[in-house]
Amino acid sequence: TMTLENRADIANRAKADLFVSIHVNANPKPSVRAWNVFFLAPAKNDSARATAQFENSVFLRELANPQGADEDKPSADNADPVLGILNEMLMTEFQTESHEFALMCDKAIRKKIKIPARGIDQAGFFVLNKVYSPSVLVETGFISNPAEEKLLKSSDYQQSMAEAIYTAVKQFADTYTKK
Repeated sequence: TMTLENRADIANRAKADLFVSIHVNANPKPSVRAWNVFFLAPAKNDSARATAQFENSVFLRELANPQGADEDKPSADNADPVLGILNEMLMTEFQTESHEFALMCDKAIRKKIKIPARGIDQAGFFVLNKVYSPSVLVETGFISNPAEEKLLKSSDYQQSMAEAIYTAVKQFADTYTKK
């Protein structure tokens, strides 16, 4: 029930060191399957572009129908150009750390999850673009695939995915507290 923008706002208010957005993918073809990890950067292929477009459609619907929207909040149309430049600089720095975290997630999930992997990809997800910290989006599988739908409902699968993501978070924290 929480909007993507609300999720990003919570992370930013909390001054999050890291942001993980966990999702379930879908495709009109029920044979499509696999999990994958995204970080924020321009999409390099049609599959990543389509996934981001699908996820971003939720964000766009939220913008069109902002139930409980904060009227005092400045709109992007009135944004200060200097803040836009600073935001772009922050995103560039976080892109490197986000890519490193995506690598850690990919490695940890491959060890725990035995379904096919699509690996690491990059795309312009709005939810990641709104967060001011390193961030990834994990697609845990395809709910449109009957076998994966069953897995996604399984507490064992959910626990394994959570443990894999936790392993990556811990590795990231260990790596960056040493720097």
